[in-house]
Parts: sequence; C-alpha cells; structure tokens
Amino acid sequence: MMARGAYRGLIADLFDRDMRLHWIDFLASFAVFWAGYGLLVFGPILWLKPIGFVVAVFAAYRVASFIHEVVHLTPSKPEQMRFAWGWNLIFGAPFLNPSYLYDSHLDHHKAQTFGTAQDPEYLPMAGKGWGHAILFVVHHALTTPIFAILRIAATPLFELAPNWTEKTLNGKFSSLAINWDYVRAASGRTRRMAKVMAWLSAAWLYFYAGLILIGLLPVMMVAAFLGIVMTSLAVNAIRTLAAHRYVNFDGKILSEEEQLLDSVNLTMNPVIGTLIAPVGLRFHALHHLFPNLPYHNAEKAHRRLMAAIPADDAYRQVNAPSLLAAIGQFCAPMSAQARVLEAAE
Repeated sequence: MMARGAYRGLIADLFDRDMRLHWIDFLASFAVFWAGYGLLVFGPILWLKPIGFVVAVFAAYRVASFIHEVVHLTPSKPEQMRFAWGWNLIFGAPFLNPSYLYDSHLDHHKAQTFGTAQDPEYLPMAGKGWGHAILFVVHHALTTPIFAILRIAATPLFELAPNWTEKTLNGKFSSLAINWDYVRAASGRTRRMAKVMAWLSAAWLYFYAGLILIGLLPVMMVAAFLGIVMTSLAVNAIRTLAAHRYVNFDGKILSEEEQLLDSVNLTMNPVIGTLIAPVGLRFHALHHLFPNLPYHNAEKAHRRLMAAIPADDAYRQVNAPSLLAAIGQFCAPMSAQARVLEAAE
C-alpha cells in the first residue's frame, strides 16, 4: 500500500465541494421522490403505480443518503452548514431522519475504533452464509424505523430526566448503527443543530400522529410511505453488506492497510451502482482513505488512482465487479475470508 499522502497527491485537486451541485442534486431527487409517491398514491392508472413505487424508493434512498455527506461537512464553513441545515429542515426532520442520529458515523472512520466494539457500523459477521445476509436485510428494514420513531418520540424526556437520557437515549438509541454494543459519546460538534432537529423531528412526529388520529392523514398514504421507507432501508442494508469484508473477529485495532482491505469499492455498471449505492457510497474503500472527498468527485478520483498506482497496490484488491460478487465474498466460508487480512501482513 502506498502512503496516504502519495494517494492524496494524485487527487489533490478533487477535494473542493461544489455546494451548488449538492443543492441541485438533493432538491431534484426530492422532487422525483414526490413525483413517484404521487404516482403511487394518486395515479389513476393501476399499472403505473408499481413504477411510481420504484421511482419513489430509489429517489428517497438517494435523498436520505445525503445524510452521509452532511455528517462529513465542515462546521467552520458557512456554505456547508447552510446545506446541513437545509437538508435537515427540508428532509431530515420532516421525514424523521435528522442527521444527529448519524453523527456516530465519524467513529466508523477513526483509526482507533474502526472494526472494534466502538465502531457503530461494523460487525464481524463474514462467512455466515446467505441466510444470515437475508436476516440482516430484513432486520435492518424492520427495526430501523421503529427505533428512530421511539427515539424521536422520547425527545421530551431530555428535559424531564437529562442525566438518564444522556447515558441511555443519547448513548444507546441516538445512532443509526448496526452494532448494538456501540455507545455513542457526547459530542459538541453540531450540538446546537442536534438539539433543534431533535425537537423539530418530535414536533413533526406528534403532528403526524395527530393527523392520523383525527382522520386527516389516510392510513393508505402512511402505509405507502412506510413501504417506500422499508424498501429503501432494505436496499441500503444490501449495500451495507457489500461495503466491508467484516472479518475482524478479534476486534483488534487494524492497521491502515488492514482497514483499506476490509473495505470495498463497487466498480459495477455506474447506473446500477449509483442506484444501489448513491451519493458516492459505491466507492466505500476510497471513502475510507479520504472521508472528506466530496461524493461528486469520487468516481473521477477512483479512475485517476487506478490509472496511476502500481499493479500490486493494495487499493487494487478492494474493487468488486458487482454487488453479487461483493456479497458472495461476504457469505464465503471463513477460510476464504481470512486471506483478506492475511494479505496485509
């Protein structure tokens, strides 16, 4: 593996964020979601409704995936924080998906916590077969909205019992995580935004509940929305299975090269890849090398690295040609999985 600085030197001009593109992409995707949802719920032609559903699922998935960019924005840069506030106000809070639930993602990038018990997005679960993979997807799709709603509904407890909620609700239930042993430490990085969005999300939740109770929000519309949410979560869970090798069963602190080799780029057809892993998520190994690389430059950076690095460089080993290939490797027996980390030794 080359030194990180050597990789960076090849793509040094690609780290500037185009916030105008962020806004256009986000708002256009949001508009497409509403078009798909409208076609599903209100469309007069029956055979067009499944098309509306599929459009709404992938558009909602893309809009929601901007949460990943939001948590990587720089708090000291006003133009980036304007987007963070805008995304939360327009989508995060109203859709009960505020970015403070995902602030823990930064622990996934820390050298001392990646792949350990203090990594919210890592479980050593490779080699358990396709049955476990299917169970993971179903579990993720079903439990994520339930826990998010319960956490947001409990927001008033922060005022009634602040000490308990700081340790329990904020520590254990304020994170979009797959590692249930993870406990989030208090963070002041975007504390003001987190508090505002917590209360705003709760207000939206209570508002929706009130509309349902008095009959102004039809159950059919709620069911359609939940179907879209759960399907997009299932797609994200499938992508999550392909994002890493998940072979660190010892829970040890991994070297920089081991962390890279435990991560995966999906180099499949760009159209399919962008649907399955939107907003730059298909270049996940690259993202672990450079978490602050903006999503809109990820593919260009990947191509540039592949054209310049040596033939035996570790970065060439993290590319999966398809989603099925990546998940197939995840499900492979551990005798094959063990070779991944051995390659770094």
